[in-house]
Amino acid sequence: MGKFLDSLFWFINAVLLRIVLFNIVLGGGGAALILLGLWIDIGQHSISPDVQETINRIATVVAFVGIIATAASIYIKGNLADPVWYSRWIAGGVIAGCVACIVYILWISPNHHISDNILSGFTLIGLAGALFRLQPNPFKPVKTGGGPPLHQSASTAI
Repeated sequence: MGKFLDSLFWFINAVLLRIVLFNIVLGGGGAALILLGLWIDIGQHSISPDVQETINRIATVVAFVGIIATAASIYIKGNLADPVWYSRWIAGGVIAGCVACIVYILWISPNHHISDNILSGFTLIGLAGALFRLQPNPFKPVKTGGGPPLHQSASTAI
């Protein structure tokens, strides 16, 4: 049993490391896109339309992957507050919609593009979901380290 647990802990640590590395790459890619945009807009430089199209396609797919990761976090144990009953349904729909968009961009769309409005819509839903996950539900007990659960009133949840 000891070797199994060691293997399991190694696997969990490897997955967590990949998540951390993905977050670093995701944030670094966002910073690089901001710098590129500033270089183009402020310096009035230009890049090849083919390069710009490739950057847009990669950024869109990675944005959808980030939204999927954010929505999938609802299924991970150990969150600050348990999700409300409908959150799992919404998160599942967001994940399915993002996967459908990625499939459309990569294999169906003739120009490998999707409307910016669709990406913005999913981004806003993902951000709203992340904000829900970051704050405790004022109507449910808050998980604590070792003691009994604390109840948070609606007035202190703000």
